[in-house]
Amino acid sequence: MIVSENITLRGIEYIKTYSDAGYYISDGITVYSEAIDLATNAQVYTETDLVIEHSEDEDVPTPQSNAYKIAQLESQSQLLAECILELADIIYADDEEVED
Repeated sequence: MIVSENITLRGIEYIKTYSDAGYYISDGITVYSEAIDLATNAQVYTETDLVIEHSEDEDVPTPQSNAYKIAQLESQSQLLAECILELADIIYADDEEVED
């Protein structure tokens, strides 16, 4: 089942979406293990039939494992990119108002 959680980071509202059954989720274009979107720009995700697998010699990621840290960095990178795009939209919107 798809789970969406509201989270706040540094005063900004986000929505974290993931599958509680261990499946990848998709926005119709890209497949994710989890997604974090600005609350003002929330996406709709569906659960795929692709199981998030771990190799037999790989432990399930824990907060101390490299796999977990890499996944967190990927999520944070996506979040940062979305924030930058949102900020650019605000800046360019302000520039357009000044030109009018």
